[in-house]
Amino acid sequence: MLIDIDISIIGGLEVLGKMRTVPDCSEVPTIVISSRRDKKLFNAVTSSGLGYLHKPFSWRMLRQKILKFKNGDVAYVL
Repeated sequence: MLIDIDISIIGGLEVLGKMRTVPDCSEVPTIVISSRRDKKLFNAVTSSGLGYLHKPFSWRMLRQKILKFKNGDVAYVL
């Protein structure tokens, strides 16, 4: 799943927190997207096993990130 942490009605991090409490959703592979260049946010996201992708990004970068994430690499893709 892709989730933008900067969505306006309910924050993406709040959505993730709620998803983690639902057994059927707690293990859904998730890539967080954001326009923020925040090292603390990046560390928090990747240390919890989520992928991170900085906006703006191309479809090619997204595909690359999904393939890396699928193979267990949650590293940041510039």
